[in-house]
Amino acid sequence: MEKERYLILPQRLWHEMRSHVEHNLPEEACGLVGGHDQTASLVIAVTNELHSSVAYRMSPEEQLKGLLRLEEVQLDLLAIFHSHPSGPPHPSPTDIEKFAYPGSITLIWSHQSGAWELGAFLIEGGHSVEVKVIIPQET
Repeated sequence: MEKERYLILPQRLWHEMRSHVEHNLPEEACGLVGGHDQTASLVIAVTNELHSSVAYRMSPEEQLKGLLRLEEVQLDLLAIFHSHPSGPPHPSPTDIEKFAYPGSITLIWSHQSGAWELGAFLIEGGHSVEVKVIIPQET
């Protein structure tokens, strides 16, 4: 039986991602999330080399550096994140078609409702399934 997929995202990483997303407006922002056992511990912001408000492509050099950094600190690639500055908080057909990280969660930031929303999805076989993001209260 396959275990339930979810992502535990500490508040500081949620804020770090949101800051990157806001800083890059009106363009889509993107990056990598590393950690262990479904718990995120590192966010790596990557430049969207398309500089577009409706599409993203990670800078290959920065993406490679980010993946090597995860390997160096012995973290797994848990998620890929990007934003939809004026789109919905779920994967677009293009997001699903071009997804290239099997087993990783896709995090999508959206500001369509006037406040930042974060959706999380597994994309496999041309379909997406929503997964839960748990943001623990800081003590």
